[in-house]
Amino acid sequence: MLKLFTWIIVLLPICGIAQSEFHGVLIDDESGNPVSRAHVKVVQTSQLAVTDLQGAFHLALDPENEYDLEISHTAYETKEYHIGPHSWKSSGIRQIDMHFMVNVLPAAILTGAPDTVYGSKVYHVADFCFFKEGMLLLTYQNEKHLRKAEDQSKEIFDGCRLVWLDRFKNEVTTLNLHDQLYGFERDYLDLPVLKGKSGMWLIDGRSNQLYAEPISTEDFAQHFEPVVDTLGGLVYATTYNPDFPAFEYYAYNLQDSTYHTLRYIIDQPLMVQFRSEYKWLHPKDKLEAFRYELATGIDKEIVGAYMSGFQSSPYYESLYAPMFVHKDSILIFDHYADKLLKYNSMNELIDSVEINYHKESRGKDWSQKLVQDFTTGDMYSVHNRKGYTYLRQVDTRTGALVSDFKLTHRYPENVKVWNGKVYYVYRPFESSQKKFLYSEFIQSSDIP
Repeated sequence: MLKLFTWIIVLLPICGIAQSEFHGVLIDDESGNPVSRAHVKVVQTSQLAVTDLQGAFHLALDPENEYDLEISHTAYETKEYHIGPHSWKSSGIRQIDMHFMVNVLPAAILTGAPDTVYGSKVYHVADFCFFKEGMLLLTYQNEKHLRKAEDQSKEIFDGCRLVWLDRFKNEVTTLNLHDQLYGFERDYLDLPVLKGKSGMWLIDGRSNQLYAEPISTEDFAQHFEPVVDTLGGLVYATTYNPDFPAFEYYAYNLQDSTYHTLRYIIDQPLMVQFRSEYKWLHPKDKLEAFRYELATGIDKEIVGAYMSGFQSSPYYESLYAPMFVHKDSILIFDHYADKLLKYNSMNELIDSVEINYHKESRGKDWSQKLVQDFTTGDMYSVHNRKGYTYLRQVDTRTGALVSDFKLTHRYPENVKVWNGKVYYVYRPFESSQKKFLYSEFIQSSDIP
């Protein structure tokens, strides 16, 4: 609970109400519909805002100064908007029109063959994310194989370089990096954050240049990593800890500073095993766990489980029950209660359906991963069978699998979906080729 209040306090200066606010709303210049989930950035201060479902945003600014806004959205042309003293003379909300981005491309025949998005003779592709109407790639020359015990489960990349691609797959610019890196993280504003051995960096792109701004690893872990997403005036967060078999999802209201528990996730059989570790401790260790309980209030059985190292044993598996923003709703996939839960923007549970793609015969090949196409809202369950990866679309109304798509290449890495296409990293078996980034149009068939 202390962790929850910590990131709430940090979010208040970012999202709270200041003495002078600039209120704006983004509108599609043709349809008149609001443009939600757009990023509004103040160039001079790097202050950020994300539009809500009504396309609205507000920024804490000094009315005596001038500012330039950079407004970006994956489906709209990036726009620059100037705010001067004259902008404050008229009261009310300033409307900013956004123009839908239409890409006129040569006619193409969909053959189902993978398309090479990016490849190099020198650099492998380690990770990628969707960035400013294009893509941001983390590439590397070498992978570190000799690692410390705590890093054995992680991939560490050396000789790294960032590559920014535009929406036509053209290289905009690159940025050489001088640290050993793990890959991308995402903050609650959906901005890319690079995680390395010596620190973390927030990545931004301006005027066709990439910038890496260092941020504190401790601050990111405490204040931003718990935040899952935002919707309107609500911030959704979690108490998830990969080394504990239970956690909660919360909704925090920025207007009245209240929070509400959405769902408590628990793997009950695993929790029984976890707590039973205390019984097998040496009497001296039991006494130490009991004293720790008296000093901190943490249950001695939980302390005992960590003392035994159960969280690092083959019998322990981290929980996976993700939350997604889906249009104007919140979806929670509770795989331990076999439920897909849907909440509205008032944090009310409006629907609950059974899910079983992770169980029975189909559960044997489930990769314990769900991916969302953020442009269409479609949800996919990822399955692996004999080296091949299958994307199976989940009907969020019924919880059933409704379609199936088999990726062409075996053993793909970092599978992600965007705008009806699946992207992944792949290198042919026993080939001298570096790891390339590929894409395929999702051409689904019925579930066999």
